[in-house]
Amino acid sequence: MTEITAEKQARMFAGEDNWTTVAAEEAGIHSIRMSDGPNGLRIEAENKLGFAMSHPATLYPTASLSACSFDRQLQYELGEHLGRESAENGVQVLLGPGVNHKRSPLCGRNFEYYSEDPYLSGELASAYVKGVQDQGVGTSLKHYAGNSREYGRMIQNSIIDERALHEIYLAQFERVVRTSQPWTIMAAYNRLNGKYCCENKELLDLAREKWGFDGLYVSDWGAVPDPAGCLKAGLNLEMPGGEHGSDERILKALEEGSVTIEMLEENTKRLKQLADRTASPKQYEDVSDRLAFAQRAAAESAVLLKNNGVLPLHRNESIALIGPFAKEPRIQGTGSSKVNASEADCLFEAMKEGRLVFSYSHGFTMSPETVNEMLEDQALRLAERCSKVIVIAGLPEGDEAEGYDRKHMRLPENQNHLIRALQQVNRNIIVVLQCGAPVELPWRNNVSGILCMYLAGCRSGKAALDLLTGNVNPCGKLAETWPRHLEDTPCFNTFHKNLLQAQYRESIFTGYRYYSTAGIDTAFPFGYGLSYTTFAYRNLKKEISDDTVKITLEVTNTGTTAGKEIVQLYIGKKDSRIGRPLKELKGFEKILLEPGETKDVTFLLDARSFAYYDTAAKDWLVEAGTYEIGIGASSEDIRLETTVFRNGTTKPYSTISTDYLSAAKDGFTQTAFESVLGHSIEEAKVQRPFTVNTSLTELQEVGLGRLLKGIIDLIRPKLDLPGVTDEMIMEVPVRMALMSSDQITWKTVNTIVDFFNGKASIFRVLKNLNKKK
Repeated sequence: MTEITAEKQARMFAGEDNWTTVAAEEAGIHSIRMSDGPNGLRIEAENKLGFAMSHPATLYPTASLSACSFDRQLQYELGEHLGRESAENGVQVLLGPGVNHKRSPLCGRNFEYYSEDPYLSGELASAYVKGVQDQGVGTSLKHYAGNSREYGRMIQNSIIDERALHEIYLAQFERVVRTSQPWTIMAAYNRLNGKYCCENKELLDLAREKWGFDGLYVSDWGAVPDPAGCLKAGLNLEMPGGEHGSDERILKALEEGSVTIEMLEENTKRLKQLADRTASPKQYEDVSDRLAFAQRAAAESAVLLKNNGVLPLHRNESIALIGPFAKEPRIQGTGSSKVNASEADCLFEAMKEGRLVFSYSHGFTMSPETVNEMLEDQALRLAERCSKVIVIAGLPEGDEAEGYDRKHMRLPENQNHLIRALQQVNRNIIVVLQCGAPVELPWRNNVSGILCMYLAGCRSGKAALDLLTGNVNPCGKLAETWPRHLEDTPCFNTFHKNLLQAQYRESIFTGYRYYSTAGIDTAFPFGYGLSYTTFAYRNLKKEISDDTVKITLEVTNTGTTAGKEIVQLYIGKKDSRIGRPLKELKGFEKILLEPGETKDVTFLLDARSFAYYDTAAKDWLVEAGTYEIGIGASSEDIRLETTVFRNGTTKPYSTISTDYLSAAKDGFTQTAFESVLGHSIEEAKVQRPFTVNTSLTELQEVGLGRLLKGIIDLIRPKLDLPGVTDEMIMEVPVRMALMSSDQITWKTVNTIVDFFNGKASIFRVLKNLNKKK
């Protein structure tokens, strides 16, 4: 890149503004426009950063729902639609998909992520990436890596043992890179085992050197702790951009020798490669019906959790429709993925259009969440005179959002109270759930039907009606376990324990890997979902070679309705010499069967299907011995079983012992976790002196920090910051001031830190506003 000066290349490391990169026309590098998000295009109006300010676009089902489709083709089609809409709006890189592991139901951003299983996440995200990029638009696989909670996400250190890191938290990223080659990967905010992801050279090198990633690394917005350090580690692009002095810091490092001209030139090559890849997006004369696809995607993903013969509905029945969500549905989460939906329906209007006989009652208020006796009495009187009752229940919008986590798994108490009361006057109660993650269902054993819609996008109403009336046969299955109680989750004792540190003590025993192995009952297991028809599994066969195992079986629709079944394959090794889950998903296929029809289903298992990550060999190895293979309709409904013998190592190594889980009856201890890590864990405490990575909460250690907190409390009510909580403000590091104003530079941020460390006056801070040198 000799035609571009070092100064220009240093400037290109950071974006031009909030959403675009710096162009270098002299080298044929055009500016690249990026945009959120995973389930719909979010183009900010006037190039501003603000979740509420975006142009209208199609809102598709969130990943929490679409993952329940277990449908690779559906994900590819979703990618196609998103890629085409991006191209039409001048967007060259779509910032998605999000594949972070669902470690706890409490994570505020779980609605953006696929699953608690890395194989399922990786398979679906691979199809999504192909769908988008086949339109000439890039994707950004995120958030790399170990970003499984919002609490303290910009400052916390995710402590994950090496085996769990590779098997649970990196495996989905690896699968997408090897299968679909995303054009960019987004490095996460958090630290991973002590190092910020954006300057974690070991993490960034892993995807390049081991998996063959040939794209560009971009930071999450505001995640760069030091521009020069991140460039040196392998990050290619700091976002958002602007004239904040990142180039000056890189040029200083170049002068000092910690950054080389070769690093800058390699970085510029990555930017040129992305510009070339996105130079010619496909154009379409006929725009496909995106709304129809959004409806189909929601209907084919929703999960029927319970049906005591109350569904499907019949047109001659009188129906009570209850709950404000029926008219104002929860259809998406809040944060950077929030779409300004160009159109959105609701179940109330869908039922009117469908000419169903029904009456509506509000039943409860969204705020306050206390019982409104008048509304509840009206709902009860309506329920008494109707044959069936549909209650739309769910989480208020403010309960699930980017930037903070839930504190509990409960629905608002007025909703639970209403459902219990309705059970006393009508036994045909159907609950339709609208939420981005599992919730506790204390009344689940006493209602007749439960349909989980998660956050279903712009056609949630019509999709729900299709399912309730049987126009579409439910075929979704849970991509995550629904625990009975929050206390049953494996990381219950540690998830929110410390702002600065997240200890992943449960290691590989997360999600169904934990519940199945520990023998803990759940409300609904991973992979579970009902249909209006039934399926029989039979005639399991196996063909074994040195390299692969081929499993075939027959599945028959034994009911009277056409339907789709998701056939799941799990592998376990009960006599393993190392700690392992009882079973792990290693294959799934979704098939359509007419009544009485039989189809063959085939799985081809390679060495990786049986492998574990060996921390001594630093590689995936197969332990020699016998493996159990189970084929079923869910993780807990195994219909057919067989065993196979595989050659491999006779001396498997893991710091996770066979009794690691059984010894944790009262929770995973730090001492036991340290034995898995192979080292002690340093106490998480406020670091002194303060740095640019110090949060506003940590600054309260000194009087000036407490004064700042008082000022924030004073002016906070006057600020228009929709979706931003006090907690979010106090958890941001000092360097995030760069995103607040064009007047703030890295020089300013460092001077602010000096001020709190007692090394600079407020006059010096003001003097350094908008000064790079």
